[in-house]
Amino acid sequence: MSTRRPTLLLCLLLAGIGAGSARSDDAPPPPAFDVPDRGAGRQRTVAVSFEDWVFWWHRNTDRLEAGAAPAQRIPGKGAHAALHAHVRQSLRTLDTAPHHQAIRMEAIRALARSTDDARDATRLTRILADPKRGVLEREAAAIGLGMLRRSDPARVFPVAVYTAARGALMTAFEDSSHGAKTRAFAALAIGMLADQAYEDGETSPEAITTWIGERLKGHYASPDLKVALLMTLGLQPRETISPRHRTMLAEAVRQGRLLEDAVGDPLRSHAALTLGRIGTLSDVDVLKQALRQRRGMSKNVHRSAAIALGRIARTHPEAARGELVPWMLQ
Repeated sequence: MSTRRPTLLLCLLLAGIGAGSARSDDAPPPPAFDVPDRGAGRQRTVAVSFEDWVFWWHRNTDRLEAGAAPAQRIPGKGAHAALHAHVRQSLRTLDTAPHHQAIRMEAIRALARSTDDARDATRLTRILADPKRGVLEREAAAIGLGMLRRSDPARVFPVAVYTAARGALMTAFEDSSHGAKTRAFAALAIGMLADQAYEDGETSPEAITTWIGERLKGHYASPDLKVALLMTLGLQPRETISPRHRTMLAEAVRQGRLLEDAVGDPLRSHAALTLGRIGTLSDVDVLKQALRQRRGMSKNVHRSAAIALGRIARTHPEAARGELVPWMLQ
């Protein structure tokens, strides 16, 4: 007997066209269903997988986005707010339920992006610090704390929430028991919160910029950590950046050395991009030299230097019109 028959029937059942299927096209997959095992002469229970849900979602996306009536609707005045509250509560349940780790990861990130409840920030902090959580969940919690950034003044969290989030992220970066990606996400999330409310002390903008500079002196197995630190440095308020930071970046671009360490293309490229974000007109010559230099300078660094010049030109429009743009067009 061919072993392909159960698989084919499984696909038909998922598509809602299998013989005897009572499930409508817009109904989510049930917790489990039976697939006939003709070889054994009995019914075999097959659990619905994460991929089955993905299949169902793609099949029904158009209907849902077009406003097709869902199985449950929250009617009456304030339905939009009630629906959001219902969804957020579902996300809180999902992040602890025994689902596929990828589902919990997405639930954590979705909750971070949508919540208005400060208690969810504490939830993310606990997930990040919990060694029993999966790697994907801790990565999601790290970047999720950065996703608490709010541009709408009405949705901004109290300053204590951002202070606690920054402290948790700094601690996570320092913790070598975390994976490299979790630590890199933690560093990047600090940068994502750079324009949010802050308190004086260890998590003030000046203190964080100093902290980043000190961590760039470290030695790490993965280059991702220093790349994330450079990206975060580029997101810090300009008034916290000193000439020493710009000199450090200029040397990385020009000489391929970040502080005392030789660096490869990724770090050299990100040093150029960061210099474009926080640099001044005095840094233009370094970037021009990088574009002119052919020997020992890769195309990736050339591209980053060109982007960096464009960024400086955007923040210094008068100088851009007078010198930078004509030079770049040559």
